[in-house]
Amino acid sequence: MRYRLPIPSSWQDFEALCHQLWKEIWADPNAQRNGRAGQPQHGVDIFGRPMYRANDAGVQCKDKDSRLGCELKESELIKECGKASHFSPALDTFTVATTAPRDGDLQGRVRTLRADQSLPFDVHVWSWEDIEAEVLCRPTLLSAFYGGILTDTDELTVKIAASAPRDQFNAFFTRPQLLEQLGPGIRNESIQLAYELCDNAFNHGRARQVRLSFEGSRLQIEDDGGAFDPTIELNQTAMPGGANLGAFVLASFLSRFAEDVSLTYFRVGEGTSARNRVSIDYRNLRAYDRAPEILDLPVNTTTTFSRDGARRLAAAFPISPGIEEVVLTLVGPLYLSLVAQFLREVRLRLPSEVRLTVSYARDGLPPHFLEHFEKSGVRFLSR
Repeated sequence: MRYRLPIPSSWQDFEALCHQLWKEIWADPNAQRNGRAGQPQHGVDIFGRPMYRANDAGVQCKDKDSRLGCELKESELIKECGKASHFSPALDTFTVATTAPRDGDLQGRVRTLRADQSLPFDVHVWSWEDIEAEVLCRPTLLSAFYGGILTDTDELTVKIAASAPRDQFNAFFTRPQLLEQLGPGIRNESIQLAYELCDNAFNHGRARQVRLSFEGSRLQIEDDGGAFDPTIELNQTAMPGGANLGAFVLASFLSRFAEDVSLTYFRVGEGTSARNRVSIDYRNLRAYDRAPEILDLPVNTTTTFSRDGARRLAAAFPISPGIEEVVLTLVGPLYLSLVAQFLREVRLRLPSEVRLTVSYARDGLPPHFLEHFEKSGVRFLSR
């Protein structure tokens, strides 16, 4: 049975809920609420570093009283974007999270803002429906904010609007139930294929919405865009030189998981309600459990200002069992004390047999620094 969650009764509770939600979406345990009441916040209530991005992301929480029909206005969105453009360090993504209902006109404005690149970041809007869908799939949040509510978790579904594709897409694949059911190898490859299909639906099929669902042993991707059969139109053998990257991703997926996965396409419905439906059926949910052998991550140590911060940054890195080599790409100004503390902590976290390679800007680190850490088993590559 699905529940309709009550909207938090105060803006403080709504902000606290969003803080915990985006910590999980970003997989960033160090995501923080920005300042305190009365302090300038530059339009950002929550900031952190998504595991799938190299730079910070920010969230502004807008509590709207739905009982009075309050909506998030376009003028408010533009105003908050203007404030967030002055946030330091610069944001890569900015999301306005609101208790207001989903609004098609506002979603259209968001798409325009992204298309004309008038802002220094990607901008998204999450309505209460979007937030509620994620909370319902996260037992820790339900327990913390809605104690006692039990939900049917056999089906995982999200409707991704064209105005908020990135965070909603990644949030779906970080839901605990999905993480528990799909092994890391097949999950990572499924993310790549799902991304290509979603990207094609939005950018080429002019879809307004993509629906992702996972039920039993089936991942289903459904969109309301133009007719597109990937099993035929992403046939790499029909494309000279394999120039289509989507075809390459599909061919790679099918060649690796031919024994464990089947993929089917149907065009369902008629007229304006017609939809593309791609189903990926897994015969072995735990296929290829082994994580990738190399973990390659960008690192910007200047997001912290102390050695304690560098320790926390190192502790937050997702190092899974089975990793054979960790490759860290240092970006931004390199402050030696922060880099040194960070590398020490990462090296301590890794088993001795795991290689640690550090890529850095040419002349960014002095020779004596390199010599010291090379003795500890760190390999350096200048670029």
